[in-house]
Amino acid sequence: MAACCTVFDVATGVEKMAYLPAALFSSAAGKGYHALTDPDYGHSPLYVDETPTLSDAQIGPEGDWRTLLVGGLGRGGRGVFALDVTEPDEVAMKSKASQTVLWEFNKDDDDHLGLTYGQPVITYLNDKKWAAIFGNGIGGSSDDSTGGKAQLFIVYLDGPGADGVWDLGIDYHRITTSEGSTIERNGLFAPKVVDVDGNGTTDLVYAGDLFGNLWRFDLSGLNSTHWPPPDRPLFVGSKTRPITSPPLITSTPKLVSELAGERGRMIFFGTGRFLVDGDKTDIGKQHYYGVF
Repeated sequence: MAACCTVFDVATGVEKMAYLPAALFSSAAGKGYHALTDPDYGHSPLYVDETPTLSDAQIGPEGDWRTLLVGGLGRGGRGVFALDVTEPDEVAMKSKASQTVLWEFNKDDDDHLGLTYGQPVITYLNDKKWAAIFGNGIGGSSDDSTGGKAQLFIVYLDGPGADGVWDLGIDYHRITTSEGSTIERNGLFAPKVVDVDGNGTTDLVYAGDLFGNLWRFDLSGLNSTHWPPPDRPLFVGSKTRPITSPPLITSTPKLVSELAGERGRMIFFGTGRFLVDGDKTDIGKQHYYGVF
């Protein structure tokens, strides 16, 4: 757990920059960064509690190649942020702050978003846009008809429009599964993406949920109107065996392909969770699966 997202020089160990997400600011007792000064501070509240993703991507009206860092808050909060760290010697300069901090996307922008477990994926999509893809996590507060369901977020790296407001269907998309409710809330965890045809764009996304289901999302269409919600899980599991880590994906071994009569891919994933204190003493059996 860290109070901020920190970038170090790997050669010297010197800190190059530190970023404090606005989503974690609070003046309430026991919350926000001021809680770190409490003599009785233990391990709560948490702050930036997830490993960020670093990748090159094309953003802006000119489509310039930049190096971006996209991170979630994990148990620390309900939010995701994006930073431009292309020039590491400049990211900490106050004059460059507006160029370094690209955007934040949090529960105030969409209350379906829960605690953002798992690394976001930075990828290029078939609608010719770069995006960060991540699950809705757990603890979303929406009470509408899709509240409590496992959902996939697709957030464009260019961020919101000039008004700073995130518009669903324009600045980001949310694909909703059929599992979960406001009574018994589900959540989607870290995804894994697949480029089926080798053209450099993501066609399929795989991710597990809190109920033990593995989902496959089809993003092979040329725009979001052709990215349908999955009608059922690829694998139906058990609520006692949640899938909280990203799956591993590989091409099928020759023997499996011959037996099946076709080429395909194998999806490997394990079950289990380490999210709350009760998980420390849970001795229930968990499993590791391979799905063709």
